[in-house]
Amino acid sequence: MDSCTRRPQVKRGALGSTGELLPNRIHRAIGWYEAVGALAGLTVAVLSLPTQTAAIGTVGVAIGFVVFVALGVAGVLLVRDHPLGVPLSLAAQAVQVPKLFTDAFSYEFYGPITVGLELRPSNWSLAFTFNLGGAFTVALGREVTVVGVGVNLAALIVLVLLLRHPAIRQLPTTGGLVTR
Repeated sequence: MDSCTRRPQVKRGALGSTGELLPNRIHRAIGWYEAVGALAGLTVAVLSLPTQTAAIGTVGVAIGFVVFVALGVAGVLLVRDHPLGVPLSLAAQAVQVPKLFTDAFSYEFYGPITVGLELRPSNWSLAFTFNLGGAFTVALGREVTVVGVGVNLAALIVLVLLLRHPAIRQLPTTGGLVTR
């Protein structure tokens, strides 16, 4: 074989690693998913700001703004494969899993999708919900039309994917030995 047509040899470690960071497509997809969710939530927050008449409503929108910025930061860090990307994305998805609607306390956070499975004990029904966009709701002492507890299945699936596919970092090797 002619030396001009040969492929360059890549030195690999004992387990075939080149010492480089392996791309994780799942992390990148989740990162973009979170970034889109943050953009949707920020858009909703900005559009709802003019409708707030009470100061507490404005504070709520500001808190929602911060929450969606945090979701976007987690997504960008995950796409860029930053060491904080996975832990922040785990936290961002974990807080999107629970859904609670009672007269005493209500909580829901999602972006960009919620596929909800809710138990509504007032009439002992099981509801399946789907929402697209972004929402952050925390309410104390506000009457709700339907009392229920549930989970956001979309966030739960993303959370499981993050846990099953941790960051894959290969240690640098020379001649099969780990070097630092």
